[in-house]
Amino acid sequence: MAKKEGIDLNELLDKELAQYNFGDMLDLAENITDMSVSCTPTGFPQLDVILHQVLKGLPHGRDIEIFSKEPEVGKTSLGLQILQHWQSLGKRTLIIDVERTITVEFLNQLGIVTKTENPNVPAVRISRPTDAFSAEQVLDLVKDAGKVFDLIVVDSIGAMDIKANLEKESDEANKIGAMALLLSNFMKKNVAKRATVIWINQTRQIVGGYNPTGNIRYNTMGGRAMLFFGSIRLELSIVEKMKDANDNIYALKTKIYTFKNKVSPPYKQAMMTYVLDEGFSVCYDYFDLALKLGIIIKKGGWFQFGDVRVQGEIAFYKKMKVTPDLFDAIKNAVGEELNNAGAAAVPDNTD
Repeated sequence: MAKKEGIDLNELLDKELAQYNFGDMLDLAENITDMSVSCTPTGFPQLDVILHQVLKGLPHGRDIEIFSKEPEVGKTSLGLQILQHWQSLGKRTLIIDVERTITVEFLNQLGIVTKTENPNVPAVRISRPTDAFSAEQVLDLVKDAGKVFDLIVVDSIGAMDIKANLEKESDEANKIGAMALLLSNFMKKNVAKRATVIWINQTRQIVGGYNPTGNIRYNTMGGRAMLFFGSIRLELSIVEKMKDANDNIYALKTKIYTFKNKVSPPYKQAMMTYVLDEGFSVCYDYFDLALKLGIIIKKGGWFQFGDVRVQGEIAFYKKMKVTPDLFDAIKNAVGEELNNAGAAAVPDNTD
């Protein structure tokens, strides 16, 4: 419609809209706060940067999928360590342990508070089936708990099964199709929730599924529901197995790739370090980020920060870990650099 002199086009549009029943049509000028994105940090600076370059962290009230083609890559550990950081900030947290593999010792190792001794830190709640946990039960729990909790970790979609199959009322083919339909319908309906939900998932090889180049094709469990309805999908893959001086595997260099991101530009990656006896290392994360930003200088096999000069990457990390003053100095330098220059300060090494 061409602009007419002396006519308020917004007023004219409102009059015309009043003649029809369009339902809830937002005026963005008045309702923009209802559509804004808010985030809470994960505790890992590299991950925060690739998740949201401005707000830095996971968005509230969204569905997040963490998946991988490889076993033992740290999917559950990453989800639970994010939960631990949210808990330390006073957030309400819940773990739905469908696989029945999480122990109190493992939670304590990650620093997750399991007892209500500190009134400022809500203890984690955990739902763990004693016999079988149908997919319908899990989704009903997520729906109800999503109105109360801030963060829910579901471990995992691959362990979920429909009630009919658990009761041996359907065959394998029906199970796959029914599970995909169930999860897809749930994701469509469960949008008005308080909680951010982290779904741990695995991939499976598609039987007979080869692309034209002959490579094997994979698909995540639960059909394609998370592919379309998840706000963020994080793919984990092992890049390098790091060995110590005794030739023992000490840590895994793991690539975390934003396969999908609806709140910030996707296809970003972070190289994080999974230390076998502690999970993803926040200390190592600051080391890697400081190296990218030029705060730590690498010359040959030597690493230097100020007057501190150490030979070997693992040796420098271990020194950071046992020297709080050194860790704090590097952490503050990284934070200052990111605040001054933003996410653009981090070199983009996306493939």
